[in-house]
Amino acid sequence: MVRKWVKILPYCLVIWFTKKFSGDIHFEHQKNKFTGWRIDKGEWVMWSQSNYDTMRKNERERHESKLDKKKARINKILDKDYSLRQSLKEDIENEIENDKHDSEY
Repeated sequence: MVRKWVKILPYCLVIWFTKKFSGDIHFEHQKNKFTGWRIDKGEWVMWSQSNYDTMRKNERERHESKLDKKKARINKILDKDYSLRQSLKEDIENEIENDKHDSEY
């Protein structure tokens, strides 16, 4: 029964669910703490907090590098077209003034 939903759901949901309701086993191996959830006879969902933290750090770094690339591409386009940069600057200044005006009332 449990095995079916584990195979159907995405891995991130399975991990979230198993962490939410804690695991069946907890043990330490070479400074790593592992937790697991028994799916079926001989099948386990296992995770390590240190591996999870490393994975999240790498995901954040990749996300930030993608954002930096997008910002660089936008700045490159804006550097080529001065009128576009000027109109964008005016729009932002108008929004700031409108926000200040709205916050006064």
